[in-house]
This record gives sequence, C-alpha cells and structure tokens, in this order.
Amino acid sequence: MLNEIFFEKIYNKAGLSAISGYADIDFCKKVAEKGAGWVTLGGFNIDKKSREAGILISKRRKEFILSQNLYNYLDEGIKILKKFDVPIFINVRGIDLDKLIKLSKFLMERGAYLELNAHCRQVEYTKLGLGQELLKKPQLLEKIFDRMKKKTKMPAILKARSYVIPSKDLCNVSKLCDVLHLDAMLPGKDRADLRIISEIKSDNSDTFLIGNNSITNLDRAIEMRKAGADAVSIARAALKNPSVVGEISMGLSDGI
Repeated sequence: MLNEIFFEKIYNKAGLSAISGYADIDFCKKVAEKGAGWVTLGGFNIDKKSREAGILISKRRKEFILSQNLYNYLDEGIKILKKFDVPIFINVRGIDLDKLIKLSKFLMERGAYLELNAHCRQVEYTKLGLGQELLKKPQLLEKIFDRMKKKTKMPAILKARSYVIPSKDLCNVSKLCDVLHLDAMLPGKDRADLRIISEIKSDNSDTFLIGNNSITNLDRAIEMRKAGADAVSIARAALKNPSVVGEISMGLSDGI
C-alpha cells in the first residue's frame, strides 16, 4: 500500500495527467514549478508489443513517444522533477512482466511511481491487448500488480477509461488497485461522467480515486471532488495554460 505521506501530498490536489508526446521532462517541469500537486511523464512504450504498436501509430500521429534510451531519459527527468518535491508518476504501456518489474525496481529506487496504462484506445494498441483492452482482462491485471508488489513493493496504480467495460466490472477492477486514475469520459459530451466516479467510490472506498476528464477550471474540479474523487488530474487544459494545474490544485486546497 502507499504510505500516508504520499496520500497527504496528492489528496485534494490537482496533478498533471500523462499526455503522449507532450508530457515530457520540460513540460512536466513547467507544470511542477507552477504548483501542481504531482506530475506524470509519458506515456512510454516499454516492451516489444507496445513498441511495435507505437511505431505504427507514429506514422500518423507524431506526438507518440517512442521511448528510445528510456532509462537514461527517466533518470534525468526524475532528478530534475524531484527538486519540486511533488510525486512523480511514469505512465507506461506494456504487459511484459519482466519489463514491468525491472522498470518498477528502477523507479522505486528513485522515488517515482509506475502508472500502468489501461487507457489508450488506438487500435494499434488494443488489437495487441494493450491500453484500454487491459480492462477486459482483470486476471492479467491482478497478476501484474501482484508480481510487481511482491518483487518491488510498487503500488498498483492504473490509468483507465470509463465505458470500455460495464461499470460494475470497472468497480471490480478498482479493487485491484491502490490508485485508480479514471478518465471518466462521457461519450459525445465535453464533461465528465460524475455518476461513474460516485459509483466506484461508493462501491470501493479503499482505493484512492483520481478523477480525470474535462477539468478546465476550479468549479469542475470541485464537482469531481464532490462526486467522490480524492484528487483530480488535468491534461489538455494544461497544454493551453501550464499554470492551470497549480491554480486548480491550490484552489482545491483552499476551498474544499
């Protein structure tokens, strides 16, 4: 389980979500120095399957990071970001247990946290059983998290997407996690599905729940918190204004 200091640092705060091709070291530094509750580097492809998919996607979407010299890059990034005294998440795609365990050990030694990506919906990932397709394989998720904890003590942190599996199944997936970082997308709408946030938290109060989707201002962040999220994360809004993450984080601390 995560320690109390970690929870104290991110509870009722706003942090930067992973944004492929944008959430690099420089961008995370820019967001961290403006008061973000935490930052997330990535996402990164860490095994053969995810790298193959990433190469295919990069032909049409140049923002996807291909993760060459990943360990050197992460070592540099963590050293830089630790100066801001905020938790550092590393969002990764992959299901190779050996690769996940190796990276988990590397991150634990440096005080950073691995966030497993069950969120990406590009067909190049999903047809290989990666990204959001992982949500349909709870036994595999349980195996991955169990092995990572036993081998490295890395907590189970999952970035997921709503409306991939039934909400009752998503509630069950949340019980495999120490932290569920949920993109509570509401198909066809520019607002989050607060109902699924409330449903998960009501069903499972033990898992730390980070709410994500369409958080562009403090009012929306407060709505997400009141729905049951323990903290909120911001993605696209930060690209327009890197300061918004810190502004919302400080607003939450002051107002709820």
